[in-house]
Amino acid sequence: MSIFDALNTTDDIKEDTDVLGGSFGPVNSGAYHATISMAYTEQAKSGALALKLTFVTDDNKTINQDCWMTSGNEKGNKNYYINKNDQSKNYLPGFTLANGIALLAAGKEIAEIVKETGEDKVIKLYNFTAKKELPTQKNVITGLLNKSITLGVLKQKVDKNVQNSEGKWVPGGESREVNEVSKVFRRDDGMTVAEILAKADEANFLTSWIEKFTDSVIDKTTKDVSKPGLPGASQGKTDKPATSLFATS
Repeated sequence: MSIFDALNTTDDIKEDTDVLGGSFGPVNSGAYHATISMAYTEQAKSGALALKLTFVTDDNKTINQDCWMTSGNEKGNKNYYINKNDQSKNYLPGFTLANGIALLAAGKEIAEIVKETGEDKVIKLYNFTAKKELPTQKNVITGLLNKSITLGVLKQKVDKNVQNSEGKWVPGGESREVNEVSKVFRRDDGMTVAEILAKADEANFLTSWIEKFTDSVIDKTTKDVSKPGLPGASQGKTDKPATSLFATS
């Protein structure tokens, strides 16, 4: 069994819907046209699987995003979780994001494109021990490289963690600003995955997202617990089309 088998989508798990909830240096919150310059998978010691992406915006800003697509070994290496309230299955946010990027940028689900185009390649990655970039072998997803997409990027204020006497990483009282890709849109028309699946006549969510989040800063530090965290995307059931609505020319 391949570790990528856990990325397959099924009809009994709720799909993503459009809901407004709450580089070298982070960019301001906003919508950015971008190209995927690097995409590779990485498995953590826990067994969790991530898609790691580097985007370059049209104005030459770099945005990095890690999409944790499956849970670790202890939770069964699944791309979904069980809602404790109603026992429904919901895709992990990282899987939803990765699958959306694959669909909108390449017209295929992430499971398909990873299996079809994953190649072991040596790339340069920053090594924190050596404190410099080193040649590193990774499973590069070539089918995503140089594909275009529109990103909904948030600037977030998060804790700077420090290691305590027990070796655990905890908030150290200072903060830093980082970016997180909150939503993705098809480059040509601004459509979301949910809008495409619903066969919407036009893209509406992008305009709402821009109005709500442009130039905002989402405070996720623990110093002020009254601040809302990153708004999440709720899930909703949609029927899968018989043929892909995401196919690109």
